Amino acid sequence: MVVWSGEPREKSVRFFAEEGFRTLLACYYDARDLNQVKAWLPMARRTPGMCGLMYTTWHQNYSLLPDFGDLLMEPATRTRLAFGGAAPTAESLLHDR
Repeated sequence: MVVWSGEPREKSVRFFAEEGFRTLLACYYDARDLNQVKAWLPMARRTPGMCGLMYTTWHQNYSLLPDFGDLLMEPATRTRLAFGGAAPTAESLLHDR
């Protein structure tokens, strides 16, 4: 389940997690920096079934994509959002609820 930006973001993520969905945060939205994305990381780390974060742009602005990737590859982020060491298969995403 992709949870888009805005409020009540944490309430929405928690709702879908409690319903057994794996979630993905869609973030960025053509901001000038990644401060908002950084602020979402603690919530993402503590959410069961969180699969990761998706870079989202409406204006084809990919200027922060390298920094976004670096942020997600930091050890604290990578270990919590790494599917327990192995990425799920497409089939398990559809059937493992």
